[in-house]
Amino acid sequence: MKWTIFSNTWRGLKAENVLYRTLVPVLVIANLISMAGWLQKDRITVLVPPTLNEATSVSKRSADAGYKKAWGLFVASLLGNVSPGNADFVMESLQLLMAPRVFATLKSSVASDVEMIKKDGVSVSFEQKTVLFERETDKVFVIGRTGISNAAGSVTKFDRVFEMRVTIDNGQPQIVELDSYQGKPKTVDVLKATQPAGKDGDN
Repeated sequence: MKWTIFSNTWRGLKAENVLYRTLVPVLVIANLISMAGWLQKDRITVLVPPTLNEATSVSKRSADAGYKKAWGLFVASLLGNVSPGNADFVMESLQLLMAPRVFATLKSSVASDVEMIKKDGVSVSFEQKTVLFERETDKVFVIGRTGISNAAGSVTKFDRVFEMRVTIDNGQPQIVELDSYQGKPKTVDVLKATQPAGKDGDN
């Protein structure tokens, strides 16, 4: 037997064994770090809502403009189309989407309107025409036309805007600001245009 060959082979095996013992723990630690990073990653889901013709994305703590516009349209559709038969359903549905403070304000402000709708048989409809997202304020503006019809069949129509701010809480949308008014949307540009001259320079 050639002891030199055997000796060299044996030393080579021992060297490989030492190398593997060093590399394996390093690889295990690297895999654990990668897994921890993957588990903590804010996962993003891409959706195509039926109310819009654009893809949207939402994660655990944030969402893009398309996603917020889609929820703005949904909320405006609920609030803008109330009849004696669905008034209670509308309020129950909105309670699930709104921050408690916002819903309490909404409930108190529309409670008398809901009673009037149910008592007098009044129906409110809303035809949305445009939805805007303003990045400066993170607000959604749903612009359309409201029609109010009474039991006698007469209809009153006017331009209406639903203005709201949508945030994401643990992957769920939440309305944290809500307003409704007649006329044009109160965007930053519109408010600046209607601001009195010299107002910007005041301290």
